[in-house]
Amino acid sequence: MTEKRTMIHKSYLKFVNDKKQSLKEKYVKMIFSSMDAISWA
Repeated sequence: MTEKRTMIHKSYLKFVNDKKQSLKEKYVKMIFSSMDAISWA
């Protein structure tokens, strides 16, 4: 029972981490593309 809960908790943490990671990547890409737009303007 506890083991199962730990597993679920771990996969949940991994899910949250992945979400944060992809959000960060999107954010970084956005910043870089806007920087490109500014440098090309």
